[in-house]
Amino acid sequence: MGKPILLMLNSWFDDGDIGPFYCPDCGIIEGFLAYNPDIREQLEIISIEFKRPRPKIIEYLGEENQGSP
Repeated sequence: MGKPILLMLNSWFDDGDIGPFYCPDCGIIEGFLAYNPDIREQLEIISIEFKRPRPKIIEYLGEENQGSP
């Protein structure tokens, strides 16, 4: 059995000519994983771009479940 998968939005993103924006929820998770590298090693972390559609999320969870984090 493989590692559990964590689909996580990139924490910094631009939206066209505005931004950059920062996702505070993603930052909290990234900080937690930075302080706990043993937990980070136990996960397969897949970075997802902010803009929709989000193909990787669709692949795993379906088009109706693109909301994140």
